[in-house]
Amino acid sequence: MEKMKREFLAIAIVVVIIVAAAAVYVVTLPTPTPTSTPTPTPTPTPTPTPTPTPVKPPVSEIKVGLLFPLTGAMAPFGARCNETALLAIEAVNARGGVRGIPVVAVVADSQSKADVGAAEVERLATVEKVHAIIGSYAGFIAMANTAAAEKNKIFFMEAIAAPNALTYNRGLKYCVRVAAWGMDYGIKAVEFAATYVIPKLGLTPEKARLAVINEDGPFGTSCTEGVREGVKKYGLQLVFDQAYSASATDLSSLILKLKEAKPDILFATSYALDAQLFVRQSAELGFQIPVLIGITAGYGLPSTAQALGKLMDGVFVVDPLLPWLVKDEFLSPSARDQKYALMGLWDSKVRPKLGDMQGWEGTVWITTWTLLTDIMPRALEKYGSLDSESLRKAADETDIPDGDTVQVYGVKFAPVGDINAGQNIRAKIQVIYQWWGGKRTVVWPSKYALEEPVVPKPAW
Repeated sequence: MEKMKREFLAIAIVVVIIVAAAAVYVVTLPTPTPTSTPTPTPTPTPTPTPTPTPVKPPVSEIKVGLLFPLTGAMAPFGARCNETALLAIEAVNARGGVRGIPVVAVVADSQSKADVGAAEVERLATVEKVHAIIGSYAGFIAMANTAAAEKNKIFFMEAIAAPNALTYNRGLKYCVRVAAWGMDYGIKAVEFAATYVIPKLGLTPEKARLAVINEDGPFGTSCTEGVREGVKKYGLQLVFDQAYSASATDLSSLILKLKEAKPDILFATSYALDAQLFVRQSAELGFQIPVLIGITAGYGLPSTAQALGKLMDGVFVVDPLLPWLVKDEFLSPSARDQKYALMGLWDSKVRPKLGDMQGWEGTVWITTWTLLTDIMPRALEKYGSLDSESLRKAADETDIPDGDTVQVYGVKFAPVGDINAGQNIRAKIQVIYQWWGGKRTVVWPSKYALEEPVVPKPAW
């Protein structure tokens, strides 16, 4: 028994020793470093490029006010201005509008009255909420319209009216003018007289007798200021200088005074009816003038030539180049396209009701085209708005070179702060026309001339 205990104890001790040794072995055996299974790199999913959100235009339509005399004494002329602006708007809309925004015309009528024109400017700005206004035709209406535009802070583009005072020393902030001012027309008329007419008459500058008459409104006064400046520049003499009322029904006293002064050359600034009255009464009273140089407006109208018949033969007039009398060689491809667009649209849509273009339609086209294809796109792109401040800033940056409009002259406005702020300083290309058989043609300067000038004119 005792022996068996001893054997069991010995066996137990051996087992303990073996287990302990095994444990020591396990503890001291280095643990193998597990091999890491490489994590597969996922192929990146390309992020789709987001479709750009279209920039919403600031307006759904662009409203442009057209403010010309559609009733009253000047309606025949205002109607043509209005129709031309509508044609230009139609042409721009056919091209997609202004950066894709359609243009809508809001037509208003100044009724040939300055106070009505000013009231309509305010209505267009505050009630119709137009973005810009184009007007005015007549000088006295334009003065009132632009004053109202400045008061109401609405961008206003004067297409035609010529008063020097419209822009000169006026501090305009919201108004610009595309056409020349009266000073330029007067100076150009005297330049023609000094460099061509006086030598053709066999006279010297000292012996040539010059006279000037004008309607007494802002338009006529401005053109005569240019005549006076030209006379000084070329060392000539004025033997007669007098204004009259455009509404006069009898100019005989004026004509008799002219008859006594015996001028060789007469400069005359008139509207249509007073020009016709003056020529008729001059013929009746036996006032013979070797050379009559009309300064734009009345003497440039086919309606005047039609009313006077042969009495208009040989009469000169200074005016801008008319689109249909401009040689294509003086126009850029863009200007040529515009020229034929204007002529084609007029022939198909306006000629049946108003007849031929008279002359100032080209200036209205340039004004409207410049607003819609140059000023407004820049205002949207650069300033993000069509408010009046943005339009005026955009207009200050307009830089259309000569040859790039339907009347050749370019467009660049004197900036805000300039003494002549708002004036188109490139509206300097005027020419001399001469009337024969109810038609006019360019006769000077030679660069643009289609015929030679004839001096003196036939006797009345």
